Formats: sequence, structure tokens, C-alpha cells
Amino acid sequence: MLKESCVLEEISSSLDTSIPHISIILAAGHGKRLRSHLPKMLYEIWGVPTVVRVSRAARKGFATPNEIVVVGMKWKEVAHTLGKSPHRVFVFQKEQKGTGDAVKIALRAIPEDFAGNIYILPGDMGLIDAKILREFREAFEKSASQMFILTGEYEGDLRKNYYGRIVKKDDEVLEIVEYRDILSLSKPFTIDNHTFTAQELLNIREFNAGVYAFGHEQLRENIKKIKPDNVQKEYYLTDLVKIFRLQGLRVGAQKVENPSLLLGFNDRIVLKQMNNIARKNVYDKLKQIVTFEDPDDFFIAEEVAEKIIEMGGKEPVDITIGQGAYIGGGVKLSPQVVIGKNARLEGNVTLQEKVKIGDEVRMSSFAHQEIRVGRNTEIFWGDVIKGNVTIGENCRIESWVRITGNDEYPVKIGRKVLIKGNSYIFGCIIESEAEIEHSVLNRKKIKVLRDEKGNVKRIKYVLPPPEGEEAMEDLP
Repeated sequence: MLKESCVLEEISSSLDTSIPHISIILAAGHGKRLRSHLPKMLYEIWGVPTVVRVSRAARKGFATPNEIVVVGMKWKEVAHTLGKSPHRVFVFQKEQKGTGDAVKIALRAIPEDFAGNIYILPGDMGLIDAKILREFREAFEKSASQMFILTGEYEGDLRKNYYGRIVKKDDEVLEIVEYRDILSLSKPFTIDNHTFTAQELLNIREFNAGVYAFGHEQLRENIKKIKPDNVQKEYYLTDLVKIFRLQGLRVGAQKVENPSLLLGFNDRIVLKQMNNIARKNVYDKLKQIVTFEDPDDFFIAEEVAEKIIEMGGKEPVDITIGQGAYIGGGVKLSPQVVIGKNARLEGNVTLQEKVKIGDEVRMSSFAHQEIRVGRNTEIFWGDVIKGNVTIGENCRIESWVRITGNDEYPVKIGRKVLIKGNSYIFGCIIESEAEIEHSVLNRKKIKVLRDEKGNVKRIKYVLPPPEGEEAMEDLP
């Protein structure tokens, strides 16, 4: 425990108690059913670790940088993925004794004189967005409730609804009954003179999403009263509903219109479902301004999608995305760009107007590098372009060309350059209108020379001298 505490203290910051909101992210889950060495919270939803998505949504939606992250199994990987950030604190839950126990541990990191609100949410809710959380916060602040719960309406087969059921009277929550506790009932369940059979409880469609809001003082006082009186023998945060109501405190709720955004995952089937929902969300935002060859098979990072949407509000976009294309964060697209089938663009890649990227092309750069491609340039099938590379306008980079520029020796290619297949270019400067064919060029400056008729003299079949030739001999 000492080791964990020391490491987590190093990457933690202090909370700003002048800001009246603190979020607690429960990220200690094992994810046993995933059967993987990767921590559950680091599984990606649409290219971003789920706990990172939750953190981003919480900071925007709850209007606060104050954040306590409860980590457990594989705590180091989770904490370092989130990283150090202003007003983010990490705490360690040694044993998983339930959500109530996790929140107790988190509360120890909050100064007792803090007088604001506490918002709690699970770290695997990778589709939750800032809008939902902002509306939840605003509804809580306007309500007369001392505890507030985010809920959804279950739309599928009730036999597969493993969420806790919300028992309500008018707008007030009377109880949250966990699915496993319903299954273990041996007699009818009674609350406020209302009696429910197990089947009646199972038939309730409104479910608990696992997102809560409290006043800090009331939460700190009442969480001590939770007892592990349930099938799991865990400390359920949901028991606070009963505890609050016994004191005459009101428990309210807000229901989300789109319950699919409340999904959390414990297995790969739901994880895949969540990624499919994320893909559909991106497609729905872009389908009127981008042509997709296959709406079910593409990846565009959300920040890239947002820039395309912004661009589409000002001018026609006419971008085409091929089947299986992957466009990572940092890529900048311009109008009339065409991305071919299974092309993969990652890092700082900027494509100007009317650039065509062929099928199976690979373009990538490190964070401090950049690839820039000028307008009307065409990158043919199977090309690989890496590192620091600038390609001018109206160029043709034909199939099976490899271009690499590093920090010390970037590649700079002028306008109207032709590079034919089976060529490799490293660290070169190539003048405009040059023509290169089947060559290996390493740190060369390529000038444009013309014959007596004004035609460009093409660079052909340039190869480096062989190494280790003395170890080779012809077969008879």
C-alpha cells in the first residue's frame, strides 16, 4: 500500500476547493470477464481509452478540473495513462468492496471544509458526453434533492437487463434494487406500503446508470452508514437512497433520452457494441457532408470529425472516405480530398484541397513531426510516407514508393514532381518538376536538368553500392 500511495502522490495535484464541484471517477474495476492483461479502464472506445473519455466528459460537464480517480488493479497503467493534470488526485482501493467503499476512500482526499457538490461516475462509461453531464448537474442544482441519480429507460430484452431498477413515486426515487438482489428475493419486496414481486421489479425499465450527485457534507456523513447487507457482501452506494429517505432527505433523478450513451462494459460483446454506437454517432454527424464508401467500416477521430463539421458550415466539403480507412487525431483534411480503401493516416498529416490518397497507403508522423501534401497531388496505391515530409502541389507519387524524413534530414519535394514505383526516398530535397524512377535516394539534392528539347532528364535506377558483396557468390 505504501508503494502505491507514494507513486500516486507523485502524479497527483491538489484540489482547488474554491471551485464548488468535485468529480469522483471509479476506475478500480478488474474487468475479469474481458480475460485480458489490459486493464479494463484502458480499453478504447473509438480510439480513446474509456477512462480518458470519462475524465474529459466530467471536466466539461461538471464544470470543474477537480477530479479524484479511484484506481485498484493495474493502478499504475491507469494512472499513468490519465497522467498528471491540475487538480487531479489519484487514490488507491486495495480491495474491491463495492462502490460505497471506493467513494469512502475518495472522500479522504477532500478537505473537510469543502462546501460544494460531489459528482460520482464509473470509469467504464465510455460513451457518456459532456452535454449529458452538464444537463445532469444543472438539473441537480435546480432541484430540491439532496441526492440525485442519472437514469435511463432500458430498451432491450428485460431478461438481459442487469442494471439496478429504479423504484419511484412521482419524481422521487424510493429505492434502487440491484438485479442480483431481485433474483435472490424469497418473498415480496415492500417499500412505502407498496409491495412488489420479484417479477414486477424485473419488469421495471428505468435503470440506474451509476452516476450520482450529492452535497459534500451530507455524503460524508451518511456514507458511514452503508452496510454490506446484500448478496455480494459489498458496500453499495445505492443504499444511500434508503439512508437519505429515512432522514427525510429527497432523492431525485434525471432520465437520459438516449440510454445507449449510458453503457458500461464488462465483456467484449458490449465493448464492441459501444464502438459500433460511437461509429454510428460519427457517421450521423458527417453523412450529409462526407461520402462514405462503407458507413460500417471506417475510423475518423472525433476531433477530426468536429473540424470537418466546422468546415462544412462554411463551404462545400466533398470529402470521400474509403472502406476501412483510418484517420487518426491530428490529421487535417481539406475540401475534395479522397481517402482510399484501407488507407491509414496517423499523426500530424495535412492534406490540402483535391489530394487523392490511394488504397492501402500508410502515412504517419511522431508528435513533433509533420507531413504536408499540396493541392492536386496524388499518392498512389501502397505508398508509405513517414516522419517529416513536405510534398508540393500537383505531384504524382506512384505505387510502392517509400518516403521517409527524420528530424535531422526532412524530405522536401517541390511542385509537379513525378516519383515512379519501387523507389525509396530518405532525407532528400527534390526540386519542382523533377522525375524519379525506380531509385533509392539517400540524403540527395535532386536538381532539374533538361535536354536540348527542354525535356526533364529523369533520375533512373539509382542504387547504393552493395555491402557485404565479398560474402556472396553466384550459384553454378
